[in-house]
Amino acid sequence: MPKVNFKIGDFKAQKVFRKEHKQFIEHLPTLVEALKIAFNRQYQASDLADTLVFDLSKECMDRFSEIGLLCANEQGDAAFIILRSMFEYLVCARYLHLHPEKSSDFVDYLHVHMHTVHVQLQRTYGKDRLPSSNEYEARVNANFEKVKEKYSYKTQSGKRKTKSSWSDKGMVDMATEVGLGEYIVLAYYLGIEKAHPSILAVANKRASKEVASEALMISHRMLIELLILQHQHFGLEELKPIIGQCLESFTQIWEKYKKA
Repeated sequence: MPKVNFKIGDFKAQKVFRKEHKQFIEHLPTLVEALKIAFNRQYQASDLADTLVFDLSKECMDRFSEIGLLCANEQGDAAFIILRSMFEYLVCARYLHLHPEKSSDFVDYLHVHMHTVHVQLQRTYGKDRLPSSNEYEARVNANFEKVKEKYSYKTQSGKRKTKSSWSDKGMVDMATEVGLGEYIVLAYYLGIEKAHPSILAVANKRASKEVASEALMISHRMLIELLILQHQHFGLEELKPIIGQCLESFTQIWEKYKKA
């Protein structure tokens, strides 16, 4: 019978991580310097697309920090779940970089989300048990009415249904279009496998240290793709040489893992 091993933080795993990933830690200052150039700056958005690309990218960077914490504590499965989120933020940021005209679609979908949550709250708890706010309900419904045509479609039976996303394209199609297709399985589907209950999640158990190393490697590469986006979208020329250094470091750090 397997033993329950419940921990919050693992000093032994952290010690092993520092030894196992010594090269990654040694090269980390270059990566941090690139992130400072990209995000620690006076920022003035010229349009909505600029705002969204910057803010989504910042969220993507934060996910990398979370993945690092998990991997350092040998929590590889959890790191892959966060990696999926990191990948989605990167894909959306890149997609809006290529299609700034879709920015309002991304923002306006908030009204669909708010309406969906409000309706579900009423179904779950009943109107009588919820705090009464006619003004709030009226505002949610009015905002939804303004955008519902944009985010709905007709089924074959003629019934109108609300779309489940702000974009007509799914995450896989968007990832392919923005040049991240080769990472779909590694950064997206493996995270889904870990996040959702399935026989794969139960039966396909591997060494925690190995899984954590893979998650860190893939997220490291996604972070470099994020830096490339910052250079492309905002024209940060000072990022160009340091991105080159980051790519060289990536190859050196992860060569043995790629071979394995």
